[in-house]
Amino acid sequence: MNRQLKHYLILAMVFFWLFFMLLSLRFGFLNVFSYSAANFSTHGIDFFSLPKAFLNLLEKRSMYDSWGGAAYGPYSTWYISHPACGLLVGFWFSFFKPWTSYWLFVLFSIAVMAWSAHVLSTCTTDPVRKSTCYLLILCSFPTYWVLYTGNIHAISILGFALILTALVTLAYRRDGLNQKSAQVYLLSGLLISFFSKPFALLYLPILLINKETRRTTILCLLIYAVVSLAFLQVPLLNPEKVDSVEMLQIAMNPQFIKEHLNVYNNNFVLNKYMKDNSIHWLHMVAQSDFYWNHIDVFSLSTFTNTLAGRLLPGFIYKLPLLIAVILSILLALIRDRTKRLELSLLLTMALTLTFLLSYNMVWEYQFALFLPAVVTLFLLREQAEFFRRTWASLVLGVSFFFYLPSFYFPLRGKEIDGFALTAIRANKVVPALIIYLTLVGICAAEMTKEIRKKS
Repeated sequence: MNRQLKHYLILAMVFFWLFFMLLSLRFGFLNVFSYSAANFSTHGIDFFSLPKAFLNLLEKRSMYDSWGGAAYGPYSTWYISHPACGLLVGFWFSFFKPWTSYWLFVLFSIAVMAWSAHVLSTCTTDPVRKSTCYLLILCSFPTYWVLYTGNIHAISILGFALILTALVTLAYRRDGLNQKSAQVYLLSGLLISFFSKPFALLYLPILLINKETRRTTILCLLIYAVVSLAFLQVPLLNPEKVDSVEMLQIAMNPQFIKEHLNVYNNNFVLNKYMKDNSIHWLHMVAQSDFYWNHIDVFSLSTFTNTLAGRLLPGFIYKLPLLIAVILSILLALIRDRTKRLELSLLLTMALTLTFLLSYNMVWEYQFALFLPAVVTLFLLREQAEFFRRTWASLVLGVSFFFYLPSFYFPLRGKEIDGFALTAIRANKVVPALIIYLTLVGICAAEMTKEIRKKS
């Protein structure tokens, strides 16, 4: 078949799926594939707190007081993103009625994810590969759940796509113009991540060790620090600010944070510390050891503990993160520029998976964060010498399960026991673990070769 024709057929498939998702958001066709969507009112549940955060600011109320004052929308989860996101993004959706605002945010999210695909597509000149980038980003069930919940996850996907594109460009496109564009991609990707959900903080060892990314990363950290400090110290931006000395004492007491700043332990009642903007950083500590075996939680801990029939030691689930960080530090021993940047790419993907494996509260929509990595691996298999053939086919084949719904649908209406919970989570958690082990295994093997050469 003519490659140009294939290109247009793939784009037609993408537009069809987008149209079908929009219809499903209106009529609920796909809701039967999720326990919460099928049984509860959760449509848009993560969105309404975003414009509410900005509206709170206008009322001199904490952006994190999601349930205080006049309600915006019929329900909402707690706003926990960076305070800058509530101002810079929430502002634009605060002028409309809740459901109108939600639908505008859905269109915004689709545009953001399409832009993610466009950025990644610049890594190839082949029209079929370019259109496949859009297919791999936009056409999946996790993508649908991002839109359904109204979560700002689309912004995180764009940040990750920009960072990956920067690393690919640095590794394989040596001319000056492309090297400059790589720095722009990296700067944009890091700032987008830092000021929404700070996944990119996991990549700091890699980005600071590589001299090609170090200067831009330090610049981003300085911007992040200055802006974050403003949102902590300026009363207009932090209306319910707690005394800085008191908050510093709280920040240095992880046990107090876990006991008193965990929204689940507090039965969704917010105390004064949870209304200070510093809660954006502290809530990650507060929930670091919290475990909830909810049917829609897809973490490695819920999967393994349910399979074992008991709670295993929590440190086991920190091992994926620890291993990936150690390998990231060992990048300093790799002298060859291309090899070091290729390994940086794979470790960045592995670190992204550590969130899905090491964090206890992982929802199905969050697997969409890895889709830019799938696109990158699809494009890389012809370039990365040590990633061709077997490994590429394995990783891309296993990642196909991310695009499918969970196994809830065939089990709905039946008793949800331990076996059912394990089965429901299997096609998300197991592929994530397999891909992670493959990526860190390749990196460890390549690093061992390089270190032996050096010795």
